[in-house]
Amino acid sequence: MPTTGAVRIRRLGKTTDVFANPQRERQLGDPSYYGAVEYDAEDSGGLVLIEDQASADEAIEIIVHQGEGLSDDRWADPSHQELTHYHKLLQIAEGTSPLGEVRPLLTNPKVAELPEEARPVADLFNALYRYTILTLDELFQVSDDKGALVDRLYALMEIALTPVARYLTEMAAEDGKMAGPTFEVHHFSGDPVAELRSMAAAVAEQHPTLAPVGEAL
Repeated sequence: MPTTGAVRIRRLGKTTDVFANPQRERQLGDPSYYGAVEYDAEDSGGLVLIEDQASADEAIEIIVHQGEGLSDDRWADPSHQELTHYHKLLQIAEGTSPLGEVRPLLTNPKVAELPEEARPVADLFNALYRYTILTLDELFQVSDDKGALVDRLYALMEIALTPVARYLTEMAAEDGKMAGPTFEVHHFSGDPVAELRSMAAAVAEQHPTLAPVGEAL
């Protein structure tokens, strides 16, 4: 039975040639750009190049079946090695999957509300997050070197965003609460990389633990 998304694409196809220009050069269809991460089953789904109804159906089915859509299936792979995202989150909600240490973070913090020493770190996170979004946008433009963009994306998430976010959650705020990322929009005034390196260097002077962040840019 077709998913809701597939049905709507078919409905749109009655009045519009949806796949007349699939723009393959803007897509990430090369399987080398994505591999099952540690603990994930290899057959739980990967990248699909969208060029017709059949490939669109396949991609939507992967998204839904992994638990990102409307499906409440328990397993993401045919061999039942990996739970869907929905069931992983459900286990957390039900308390059956241990979270480990949970810090009492501020609710919806703003940079201006954080302690003075935490503000530059929060600003750095916001700038890194904005650069990550810009990188995602660049990935879906025509490019001869998408591999380098994919590498940059993973480096930003793993080597830059993650340690800065974790560091923020370890910084005391007010009333026994801890600071955290604020996800406020950062506007670059010039070259994002040069600005990020400058921000990271300034932060590292006060917070040496975060020095590797600047080295990764």
